Amino acid sequence: MKAKGYNITKAIILADADLKNIPLGPIVLMPYKTPKNGDIVRGSVPCAYVIQDGKRCAVPTPEVLKAKGYKIEETFTISDADLEAIPQGEALS
Repeated sequence: MKAKGYNITKAIILADADLKNIPLGPIVLMPYKTPKNGDIVRGSVPCAYVIQDGKRCAVPTPEVLKAKGYKIEETFTISDADLEAIPQGEALS
């Protein structure tokens, strides 16, 4: 939402009856970010990967990720199909 300029703090709570009276608008798609070297990505499963030399390298534990200088908060989720399209590299150790 932030990438589209929306601010969650300005959201308001509506009763279901009021919400049903608002017509649906177009679907808002978030921009797809192509993973680059150093990015931390995951699909629909908990396993995270670091992109290195264009390959996804599995992260065995959060401790390994932290020891390598990465921050788990910087992980972003991509579709399983997009994740599978990235060649698999060796797991981080």
